[in-house]
Amino acid sequence: MYQVTDEYKEAIQAAARTFKCRLEIQGTEYTESDIISIDLDDGLATGDKFLPGGGFVNTLQIEIGRIVEGLQEGSKCKAFISINVHDDHYESIPLGVFYAKDIVLNRNSKRTKITAVDGMDRLNGPFVSSLDYPSNTRAIVEEIARIAELELAPNLLVADYPVQVKMDKVTVREALVYIAQLNGSFVRFDRLGRLEFILLTNSNRRVPKSNYYLNGLEKNEVLYRVNGASNEITGEGNKKVVFHEGSTTGNIITFKNPLMTQAILSRVYNEYRDFNFYPYTLKWQGDMAILAGEWLSVESYDGQFVALPILSQKIAFRGGLSVTSSGKSATVSQGTKEYRGTLTQQVEYLNAMITSQGNVFSDITEPVEPKNGDTWFKPNGGYVELYERQHGEWVKKADTADMERIIQTMTTDEVIAKKISAAVAQIIELNANKIVAGSIDLNRVRVVQGTKEILGVRDGKVFIDTSSIEDFKKPLKDLEDKLTAKIEAKVDKGITEDQLKHLQDQNLIIAQELKAKASLETTLEWRAKFDALVNAREEDKKQAERDLVELSQRMVGIQAELGAMSAVWNTVDRNMRFGNEGLSIGNPQSDTSVLITDDRISLISAGKEVMSISQGVIHIDNGVFTKSIQIGYYIESQYNVNPKFNVIRYVGP
Repeated sequence: MYQVTDEYKEAIQAAARTFKCRLEIQGTEYTESDIISIDLDDGLATGDKFLPGGGFVNTLQIEIGRIVEGLQEGSKCKAFISINVHDDHYESIPLGVFYAKDIVLNRNSKRTKITAVDGMDRLNGPFVSSLDYPSNTRAIVEEIARIAELELAPNLLVADYPVQVKMDKVTVREALVYIAQLNGSFVRFDRLGRLEFILLTNSNRRVPKSNYYLNGLEKNEVLYRVNGASNEITGEGNKKVVFHEGSTTGNIITFKNPLMTQAILSRVYNEYRDFNFYPYTLKWQGDMAILAGEWLSVESYDGQFVALPILSQKIAFRGGLSVTSSGKSATVSQGTKEYRGTLTQQVEYLNAMITSQGNVFSDITEPVEPKNGDTWFKPNGGYVELYERQHGEWVKKADTADMERIIQTMTTDEVIAKKISAAVAQIIELNANKIVAGSIDLNRVRVVQGTKEILGVRDGKVFIDTSSIEDFKKPLKDLEDKLTAKIEAKVDKGITEDQLKHLQDQNLIIAQELKAKASLETTLEWRAKFDALVNAREEDKKQAERDLVELSQRMVGIQAELGAMSAVWNTVDRNMRFGNEGLSIGNPQSDTSVLITDDRISLISAGKEVMSISQGVIHIDNGVFTKSIQIGYYIESQYNVNPKFNVIRYVGP
């Protein structure tokens, strides 16, 4: 939404509104006394299929009530609509920066009609890059802005992906659309004429029934939702390669993007897998500050408000303002394939004949209508099996359960190696869709070294680059060691029965070794009582406090015996040190420990105190609660229906 004042928001939603308009072209300004009508066609895409990328050419039509001589094609023009916010003070909203494309003078009716387009229409020339490749997408956008003399919007939303080779036989506009599709965004020119990349955003605007015309809302009751995504590229030897993600039936987002890999397609699909809306057309009183690409909250027939995206809109000014907003997209049943005409089927058949390398499938179910040369990655428990379509049958080529065999297959079969390389992702990403009770439901896991993916798990499908298997053995071992160390250091976690038994055995050994040292046994007993205080439930807390006080009094004798010295208990890689400064528990080779003094308990990590207990108060610098937290009679936790939200529940007495 274009930045406006609170006064504007109040005035634009009022029942009675007063407007003015203005056009600036070739150094001359025309106002509402000259202008008969203004029509703005603002959108993100054309057609009846939802597809990220943008590149839509916004069109402005203005009719002036007199003959205007000397207007030239390509002349820069700006249009504005203003609303009276209070006391004859008007707030102006720009409609954009446009360039005259068609100028019609009707000398009979004495009118001038100007059709203008925004800067996207000027980017239809061939894209000729002078960058050194490999390069990246952000550098390409900056090069286009420099060559085309475009102003870029601040905080440019461009995914910084590597581009290995120069794009060939594409226009500047197509190159920008390809780059926008890599993160599911839309490229367009904003109201100030700056190039920007946007995602669908919430306008926070509610449209009640009173704000739209009688029968002004037409809503399809069949929900549109994204079921899958695919991308078709041209590989070596002009061979067609198609990547798939999600379902192959229902509503499919279909790309033809030479920059989009399987990994990027998976990421884009994950962004839109929960995207859904009811296709609609809304004729309402309008708001010129609201842009295409924003969500409206519209009151439906039954009084309920539904969220509807503005994929395109037509703003009409004829003294008053009206807007037709729409979000049209053909819906397909999730269980059926989209209907394709005879000609389309023939073209797809010819493409299939040309594509000898075949498609790559990744699903537990057998691919539908496969052809010879196709590759199928079939998940099987914790492993994945590799099949190739040969002579009308699926032939098993390798199984990740037998790593030795799959490496041998890779090194002897170059064709299979190329196909697997095409399916392996190039970017590392940990995408947690939801975190519930301390567990993570992962949509995709990728392990990479630099920009090269070593291991990938996406939607239950495993992808492995065995050409560098040694590369990820060490990182995984290091990760395992770090996780083990962290788990052992978690003093706030529950102790299992096996762990408790192990601790009891260790305590028995220590007790036997220190049998003659009664003072040290007293210290161990004090430590056990202190642990009981920390881990005790609420009903045992008071008793543990009394026991701790009693034992603390008994330890005065030990302090007198040790004097300036300290007592140390050592195990294999742990020790407990007790001296005049207090009690320290930890690993001497680690920077994590627990320090207990007379009036403070400290948890040390990375050499710094991260948690302390003093004077009845627990102080924590940073913390993560994976399940819930209770304060008094209230518990805050994740909402079990939608884990993106937290809820606070009353659990009083």
